[in-house]
Amino acid sequence: MSLPFLGGVYALHFVSLSLYSTLLNTSPFFLVILAIFWLREPVTPRIWLAITLGFVGVMICLKPGWESFSWYLLAPLLAAISHAVGNAWIRRYPEEPEGRWVFYQELSGSIVAGILLWATGGNLPDYQHFLWMGSMVGIDLLAMITVFFAFRRMESSRIAPWIYIQIPASAVAGWLLFEEIPAWPTALGACFIIFGGWIALGRKA
Repeated sequence: MSLPFLGGVYALHFVSLSLYSTLLNTSPFFLVILAIFWLREPVTPRIWLAITLGFVGVMICLKPGWESFSWYLLAPLLAAISHAVGNAWIRRYPEEPEGRWVFYQELSGSIVAGILLWATGGNLPDYQHFLWMGSMVGIDLLAMITVFFAFRRMESSRIAPWIYIQIPASAVAGWLLFEEIPAWPTALGACFIIFGGWIALGRKA
């Protein structure tokens, strides 16, 4: 699952960021499909409505320009599918502890990234970048543990719409850290995303 993600990162050299993010955010659709056919979870029209509202919110936020077809566009799609399969796998085997999932996912990602760095002759980052990377790894580990905790205890189809929250969350982070005031389409899209997530978490979802 690490290889599709790293391939998607490499594709950023050839695909616009907004289009890349839009394709990557198709992951909830694939997750719901896996919930139906692999996990055998009930998916109601309310869940599909929540997924659709969330994706509409993503489209409003990102306003992607749909450039002509390129094979590189398949990379973020494969990364989205890989992300959905990974989350569904956690739901499929809930008896596995969160720490074990985090360990093996980080280990496999580090090994694949290390091999690619060696094969391409890349340079190691300097000391300051290592510190930034270390802090990001710590935040990532905390996020992964909470995600795994949620997928072990709730239907994956109900969690799926909340994957979209990363778009408005990144806008808020940009506002707090870099004083970047979000544009009105970002606020409007965030409303769609949050409303869709609220619908998914409803008692009758």
